[in-house]
Amino acid sequence: MIFTLFGLVLAGSVWQGVLYLTSAPERAEALVQAGIKNLSPGKYEQAVLRFNEALAIEPNSWNAHYQRGIAEQNLNKPDDALADYQAALQIKADLLEARIARAGIYDEKGDHRHAAEELTKIIAQRPTVDAHYRRGDAYAQLGQHAEAIEDYTWIINEVRDAPLAYFSRAKSRRALGDLDGATADETAATSFDRSADFKK
Repeated sequence: MIFTLFGLVLAGSVWQGVLYLTSAPERAEALVQAGIKNLSPGKYEQAVLRFNEALAIEPNSWNAHYQRGIAEQNLNKPDDALADYQAALQIKADLLEARIARAGIYDEKGDHRHAAEELTKIIAQRPTVDAHYRRGDAYAQLGQHAEAIEDYTWIINEVRDAPLAYFSRAKSRRALGDLDGATADETAATSFDRSADFKK
């Protein structure tokens, strides 16, 4: 009995030693990983609790802020998610995923100005057709059709087979009074053979 108690005390001491030797960032990251495991099954409230615990240990964990933002976004708390994505970006400025998520929230909120600003930062890091198209649409919504045309033109030059970009550019050209340009874009957009897409 004495040896059993001694063994328990010793095991407890060893465990405390392990906790003591483990750094705060490591303990925080373990909690973040536990929270991430709750995201896929949709247990967002439980995930937030784990991320809260992680941030209580390590307030500068960009991953805890970013992952909590994902959970909050899924809990329909866009403002909380925006704040967490911003906190993550203040710690890790090149966190492209946080910027993409922020741009998506701004789109959903109809905040086209902030969406365009965020997408500009995304494009500076990684120019993609999707980012240019979304920024073009944001500019068009803001009435900045010249800027929108630049984005749609970038897509057309990059992809060529881009009927949606042609249609969108046509709308912006028409808004600027360029009727000939708009008509040419509409003609180009309808010239693509989409039948192959339906045969796949």
